[in-house]
Amino acid sequence: MNARTQQRHYRVAQKEIEHAPNKGIFIENDKKQLYAIIAGVILVLTFIQGLIIGLFISRD
Repeated sequence: MNARTQQRHYRVAQKEIEHAPNKGIFIENDKKQLYAIIAGVILVLTFIQGLIIGLFISRD
């Protein structure tokens, strides 16, 4: 009975480690592509915003 208890605790600890890693944030595989697309759109919009602001600032 003591061996079963230790095995159960090990499984719980292993599951907690997988869902809460020490380094970084746990992101589900199906959401990684969505977050990459959102980051790309934000990057492109920021670049365009910089071009527009630079255009207005450089006008004399």
